[in-house]
Amino acid sequence: MIADRIETLLADKGYDSDAIREEIAKAGVEAVIPAKSNRRAPTPHDREKYRWRNLVERLFNKLKN
Repeated sequence: MIADRIETLLADKGYDSDAIREEIAKAGVEAVIPAKSNRRAPTPHDREKYRWRNLVERLFNKLKN
């Protein structure tokens, strides 16, 4: 089960949907996903944790090059 392996899911705005957030919450995982600009009631996210996503993306970019 994924909830046994992770505490937080870091994702970009493309994953901002109620269905995805609901599945993540059911698994007991914290969702750190910024809200899309067209969302009527934006869901807050932990900006400090979201910055880690950028570091992970840069790491994969360096590994690919």
